[in-house]
Amino acid sequence: MGKPLGFISCGQFSEEEKELGLAIVEMIDGESPYEAYFAENQNTLEGLSSNILSALGRAAAFVGVMHHRGEIQTPDGPLVRRGSVWVEQEVAIAAFIQNALKRPIVVALYLQKGISLEGIRQQLRLKPFEFDAPEQVLADLRQKVRTWTLDAQPTVDLQFASEDRRQPIGRRIELSTERWTLPDDLPDRESGPLGGLMNDPPTVKAVAQYHAERAETASFAFLLRNCGDEPLRNAKAEINVAKSGDDFHFVDASETPEEPRGSRFGLNLSTPTFNLPLRVESLRDVWRIEVDFGTVSPKATVYVDGLYVYARRTMVIPIEVEVFADNLRTPVRVPMDISVAVTERTISNYDVAKLIGAAE
Repeated sequence: MGKPLGFISCGQFSEEEKELGLAIVEMIDGESPYEAYFAENQNTLEGLSSNILSALGRAAAFVGVMHHRGEIQTPDGPLVRRGSVWVEQEVAIAAFIQNALKRPIVVALYLQKGISLEGIRQQLRLKPFEFDAPEQVLADLRQKVRTWTLDAQPTVDLQFASEDRRQPIGRRIELSTERWTLPDDLPDRESGPLGGLMNDPPTVKAVAQYHAERAETASFAFLLRNCGDEPLRNAKAEINVAKSGDDFHFVDASETPEEPRGSRFGLNLSTPTFNLPLRVESLRDVWRIEVDFGTVSPKATVYVDGLYVYARRTMVIPIEVEVFADNLRTPVRVPMDISVAVTERTISNYDVAKLIGAAE
């Protein structure tokens, strides 16, 4: 797990402003157990998204330093002295993370004397520190940083897992299923090569349909690994899959076909009990799967199975996964793919007999 991140939002209009931002970085990196991120100018949407917004999402602390950016005459008459628009926007994002997303982030705000109180800062209880010289910012921040107790962002890895060995196999899984065409008429006589066990047409039909439905399903499992040095508390994964008509659907183990009971073929006579750490829900436009991994110890992995997919044709199903935890400030997004190869198969009476042990 990396060091807890402190996001530095400081003006870069003048050399003095840039030097202050770099001095804050040097102080945090050199005098604390934390890591500083100083946003440089970004001229593209890609840079804004992948660098500044990503760092803000991971930050455990936010340091904003606002410098004068000129005065404007308001319609009501009084002059307003404004600060950096960039810093104002980043203050608003930090407030959103803290208040709307309920993710802890320590905020230290510094205003050059004379900057007016406006915008979202009017609604926030930030208690900014006003300064005349850069040295005042560094001296006050040094004292604040010594009181911080920041948690690093846990690092997680989510992959599909092999169900036989419970080993990670990547973020794409190859599955195969069969679509059976059953005989129109199943045997209803004791004589002949299929033997007497076929002399129970209703049960034979139920057994054949059960195996046909099972052949159409493919199971898959997940492994979540906590790669960090701190426990991952109450980890959950939310999976959203856009629907495509009736081409596919998902179920958990509690909704898979049940083997016929009470027959003289020695089939399962008990009612299964399921206590699964997952839930499958069919919404209007998406399938939603929620998986509960619980608290994951450092360097540990948690295996969860009991998920099944039905597919009517060969296809690749892209899924979007978000991993949440109490001590994850931002969800970890993991794109994954389920590839299903579907084979058509015609089933004979003899095949059915073999399923129930009535044929040699």
